[in-house]
Amino acid sequence: MELRKSLSRAARTGLILLCALGSALAQPFQLAEPVLQISSPFFTDSAVVRLRLDLEGVEIRYTLDGNEPTRRAPLYTGPIAVRVTSLLVAKAFHPDFLASAPVTRLLVKIEPALLPAGGELATSPSPKYPGQGSRSLFDLKKGGADYSDGNWLGFEGKNLEYTFSLPRKQPAGRLTVSTISATGAWIFPPRRIEVWAKNKRGGAFKKVAEENYPPLSGPMAEHDRLLVVTFPETHHALEWKVVVENYGSLPDWHPGKGAPAWLFVDEIFLSP
Repeated sequence: MELRKSLSRAARTGLILLCALGSALAQPFQLAEPVLQISSPFFTDSAVVRLRLDLEGVEIRYTLDGNEPTRRAPLYTGPIAVRVTSLLVAKAFHPDFLASAPVTRLLVKIEPALLPAGGELATSPSPKYPGQGSRSLFDLKKGGADYSDGNWLGFEGKNLEYTFSLPRKQPAGRLTVSTISATGAWIFPPRRIEVWAKNKRGGAFKKVAEENYPPLSGPMAEHDRLLVVTFPETHHALEWKVVVENYGSLPDWHPGKGAPAWLFVDEIFLSP
């Protein structure tokens, strides 16, 4: 009798598991996001974007205006040449599966005349993450997930203070700092960005803009950020100074509370 009961319970359990498995298999499968390949999101002439998802019958649709693609959006058939600042969004579609989540990338055109003729750092980055010195801040190369890839400048508990000059005066109305946040790796966003300008050589710097950022209330996954500081008015200056203020001590909610936060920056550029 006990044996029959055990077998009966086992049969019922097996039937439940089979039903659950059948239900799971009946659920539509969602496609993975398309793989986006680009040498750098910063460019002076054009950026070439490649999209890929290795599955027969899949279609990749994209937009360049930030809207989420539908099945009526342009079909990806080959490399896309982007010549203006654009927010590219791509999704994969297949008649038998759910559409993928969107993949997004901001592509930023930089005016060549606003690229520095040279620059210098008042504060040195950590020897662990020296990048290429000040050159890293205007070489149009994006840092990757490997913080030691030579494109990131890392500052432990220190501010970044960077002075650079232009070949000649050009109108500038904003400044962008490309940074990253990854609180699990002790990398935090800045507290403040200050922009200073000097209209003539030998003169004094004058603060033209400042942007403050609120403290984080909790953990943040790795996240690339382009922080834009807009000037109240357009400036024509030969020399510029940028101060990116380190977050400071890690907050109480962080496992390393009290230790100095890291600040990572890979690019700083002006825009009209």
